[in-house]
Amino acid sequence: VNTQEEEDQRPTYMLKIHNGVAAAYYFNVRKKTYTIVNQTDKPRTVYLEHPISQSEYWALSDETPKPDVKTATHYRFRVSVGPHQKVEFPVVERKENYDSFSLSDFNRGQLDLFISRRYIDEPTRQVLEKIVDLKAQLVRLEEQLQENNRDAAAIAQDQQRLRENIKTLTS
Repeated sequence: VNTQEEEDQRPTYMLKIHNGVAAAYYFNVRKKTYTIVNQTDKPRTVYLEHPISQSEYWALSDETPKPDVKTATHYRFRVSVGPHQKVEFPVVERKENYDSFSLSDFNRGQLDLFISRRYIDEPTRQVLEKIVDLKAQLVRLEEQLQENNRDAAAIAQDQQRLRENIKTLTS
């Protein structure tokens, strides 16, 4: 019996938005594949013992066959292997996780991340795209407002200076 392990993150299965915070829920997955080779001329039954994670957050996924026996520390699987046969038996465990994002700070980079990680569907992407565009417009308008305020302050200073000059000339 040989083993091979791999870990992965599955696509988001749920996106919740509440009070300006988006939470993207997904599963971290770890897979351990047991490769069993029967080198005899007779069929064999092998009992695989897979340790139960000490973390309460990891659980067997639906992709894994139900264990024949579950002890306090191990799952026990019964695997039949024919003569000179090779059987691969995957045990997949998953843990729910989430990432949260504040929509008030939401930007183009985060939208691209949502799209690449498949956090959102097309209608949600369109709505978030509008939010990002509106935020970009707001930033441009705020910059324009600041520039207008600077211009108004400069004009007010020039007018004050001209009034003082006129007052000095008329005295």
